[in-house]
Amino acid sequence: MSMKIAKLTKNGMEIVEKEIPVMGSGEVLIKSAACGICEGDVYHYKRVTKSGSNEELFLGHEGTGTIVAMGEGVTGFVEGDMVTTSLGGAYGEYFVTLAERLTKVPEGFSPEHIVGEAVSCCAYSARNARVRNGDRVAVIGCGFMGILIIAFVKKIYGAGEVLAVDPIGWRRELAECYGADRSTSPEDINLQKDYFDVVIEATGVSSALNTAAEMVITQGRLTIVGFHQSEGGQRCVDMKLWNLKALEVTSGHCKRPLWKKDALQKALPYIVSGEIDLKGLVTIYKFDDIDKAFKEIADGRKGLLKASLVF
Repeated sequence: MSMKIAKLTKNGMEIVEKEIPVMGSGEVLIKSAACGICEGDVYHYKRVTKSGSNEELFLGHEGTGTIVAMGEGVTGFVEGDMVTTSLGGAYGEYFVTLAERLTKVPEGFSPEHIVGEAVSCCAYSARNARVRNGDRVAVIGCGFMGILIIAFVKKIYGAGEVLAVDPIGWRRELAECYGADRSTSPEDINLQKDYFDVVIEATGVSSALNTAAEMVITQGRLTIVGFHQSEGGQRCVDMKLWNLKALEVTSGHCKRPLWKKDALQKALPYIVSGEIDLKGLVTIYKFDDIDKAFKEIADGRKGLLKASLVF
């Protein structure tokens, strides 16, 4: 049997036919309900379409859907369960992933707003920043991840004050709706007076990383969440400053799906209860409109932070 799946080519995202994947031991076959679009995939979209490369890529890893079959050794789930994953789910009608990476979606909750892998990344980043109750926190970059991290550090970890930093006004306003106590543009930061216990950099921009280091208090914590791919991933940082401040520098990225799953499960009750409402951060597109979604993300459409494809 075949399914529809999106393939990245130099002409953009094209929907083609491909065989439904075969599951193995410990895996499940899932019929897609929704799949979030990751900024990392948008990076490849820009790279391939602008360069005219002959690469053809099958992307996607933020799947949510219904279990239709289970492999040998799978326990804790039944066919018909709605699940989301800490890693898995191509832009296609079906996908296979390890059962251990799955989290059940609570009954009645709309799958298109879960985008589990993305939420789990934000939840892990917030946890790994090790915000303590009452800490002053600054988050530089108010995209989907930055804003959701603000909500998590405020609601779950008890940040005392959160400053949101972004050059775009509507993003700053949204950050305040999700828990930031105040917001500012990068050029208005007072580096002589404003210091924070924790600074979380969520832009992937070299200048923002340097600003983040300046904003951290002596022996404070700097957590890097930004996707640093520009300039070949190379960064020039002021190690003299990092040393003088004795900064504790951590990565907000997680490459172990089970760690992300654990972070997601801690955050999920706040989402299900509505205390943290993902609907204000997610824009819905039909699967057939996947190329439109990628183009609009790449073009920086106003109001668009996170796209979720529905099947």
